[in-house]
Amino acid sequence: MAMRGEIGWQEERTVLECNRYMLENEVATDVCFEVGPPDGVLVNIRAHRYMLISRSTVFEAMFCSGMSECNSGPDQKIRINDIEANTFKDLLM
Repeated sequence: MAMRGEIGWQEERTVLECNRYMLENEVATDVCFEVGPPDGVLVNIRAHRYMLISRSTVFEAMFCSGMSECNSGPDQKIRINDIEANTFKDLLM
């Protein structure tokens, strides 16, 4: 997990641009998804819980309702097998 980006990466960027930079460069990511079909290639995709919760009732329920994912650490992977990795990445962007 990257803790910070290049020096000054926040300067003259919008909040949206900063969030995208943080996601693309795995700055302070705190959740990891293992994405791909059961019989295919698995891809690890890191993300930010706060962003997922702020934009999705499904992720809010996953991370705030007492489900097992609530207690998952940054190294524990949450398995998603009904979506292709590229599609999941697009969803995060």
